[in-house]
Amino acid sequence: MRYIVAGTTTMLSTATGRTYLIVSSFISEELARKHADTLMASGENPSIIPPFGQSSQYRVALFDYESLDEAQAALPQRREEYGSDAWLLRY
Repeated sequence: MRYIVAGTTTMLSTATGRTYLIVSSFISEELARKHADTLMASGENPSIIPPFGQSSQYRVALFDYESLDEAQAALPQRREEYGSDAWLLRY
């Protein structure tokens, strides 16, 4: 299974090979879900990426891209929309 839908927030269950635009990162799933709920209330469709590798952070993503090139091309505009701290993660 690729995705588990929890309410209206998508929790990724396995790596997809896609590149995600990360808008926030949290130490707990609960905090990540609360932030995702806030984003959903403003019309966004967030996904939560669970900790993997050496990171213990739950990341909240708003967009995903098939290629890194596509994600990098979109990043300047997305930073204008979601803040300069937005970053890309391949998962």
